[in-house]
Amino acid sequence: MGQYMFGNLKGWEHFPDIAPKYKILVVGKNFGAGSSRQQAVDCFRTLGIEAIVAQSFAPIYFRNAINSGMAIISFEDAGARRLLERLEDGAELSVNLQTGELSFPGRRTGTIKCAPLGPVLLSIIEAGGLFEFANIGGWKL
Repeated sequence: MGQYMFGNLKGWEHFPDIAPKYKILVVGKNFGAGSSRQQAVDCFRTLGIEAIVAQSFAPIYFRNAINSGMAIISFEDAGARRLLERLEDGAELSVNLQTGELSFPGRRTGTIKCAPLGPVLLSIIEAGGLFEFANIGGWKL
């Protein structure tokens, strides 16, 4: 499924070829808007993307990502946005979901404070998704 991602968007046709080199995707505002299907999250996972950092997420996409165990985090600070816009492809970025911080190992840029996820959402991500989380709790789905 991932091999078709963005195939209809001019300039992005080769995204599936380059995505496997990266683990974290940094995107802009209202990411995932217009897509309520689970495949919109699963495509990134099939390409090896482990986390998505966005200025904001569309609500349905946000929940679908959490439910599938995708690590996601959002930032609102304008300074953070400017710093992330200057990132070069392949720059090292570290995401700490527990503290809600982004850092740049090897750079003196400090950390970016993001919106931390609550304990339940973190537990769902750590379990690998909503169904796995339910199984840990002994619920039968």
